[in-house]
Amino acid sequence: LSSDESIEALHKTIIERAKDWTARLVSLEDMRRTMQRLRFPSAPRGIEERELSGFTFSRLASPDAMVEEGRTMHHCVGTYIDAVINGQSSIYAVKSATWRGTLEIALGDVAHVRQLRGACNQAPPDEARKAAEEFATLFI
Repeated sequence: LSSDESIEALHKTIIERAKDWTARLVSLEDMRRTMQRLRFPSAPRGIEERELSGFTFSRLASPDAMVEEGRTMHHCVGTYIDAVINGQSSIYAVKSATWRGTLEIALGDVAHVRQLRGACNQAPPDEARKAAEEFATLFI
């Protein structure tokens, strides 16, 4: 290939990649706009935040809050947005002086702890599990 042909081929490749990147960015922006329009139902039993047994339970009240929680905690809570919108679950950040986690309360006839995880899906300490179980009884 001549130098001009090589430059032309490289230019064509760069243009194709730029179009692909632009399409991906547009797609991500569309997703972000869609997420901003999503509305979560009101907090079950009006419980936005509660302190129990040394733990503070704070509801994640928007899709953005759930995605950010997933990033911060290095787990997949952001994938439960549909379950919250459909009223199947409610998600809470859980904090104490020594531990941080994320709680999923399964809603239905009998509300219960579906999962409670720390960073990177670590198992919670026993006192966090007990406090979460007590917290879940508020939804019955």
